[in-house]
Amino acid sequence: MLGFVVATGRRWLLLRACHLTTLGPLVAIRIRDVTDIAADPNSDVALAALSLKGQAPQPMSDACLASTAELLAWADRRFGRVTVFNEEQWPPSRHVGVVERLDPVAKCLRLREVAPDATWWPKAFRWRFAELSRIDLDDPYAADLMAVAAARREAAC
Repeated sequence: MLGFVVATGRRWLLLRACHLTTLGPLVAIRIRDVTDIAADPNSDVALAALSLKGQAPQPMSDACLASTAELLAWADRRFGRVTVFNEEQWPPSRHVGVVERLDPVAKCLRLREVAPDATWWPKAFRWRFAELSRIDLDDPYAADLMAVAAARREAAC
């Protein structure tokens, strides 16, 4: 994963993903899962190009990364949607949705998900916090998928 560190917390690290000179989503990764960090020899070129375009990654000083519950609550308030991953069980699978309920005591999330065909699943899915290996925020794909789902829902009314 290539990106710029924009915030760190007790349990999570927040990166602004970057591919060549294009910024991607914010990606939250569990600190315990980070095994290697290396500087990209071309990051100064990417940063210079992004700066010229007025898109340099900015620190996210308001990010709440001390716990999974705090991260999900902050993401819900700030972005209104999340993309969760369980890379160990389903490596290529992403789950886009809105937080329906957080239970910090039971350590679980109920996520109302949008299917890849931009339709809403009939009920929310339950995720245990321990199952989440990565959480994407401010993801252009998720925004587009949810916009199409909203337009379809509105057209059906």
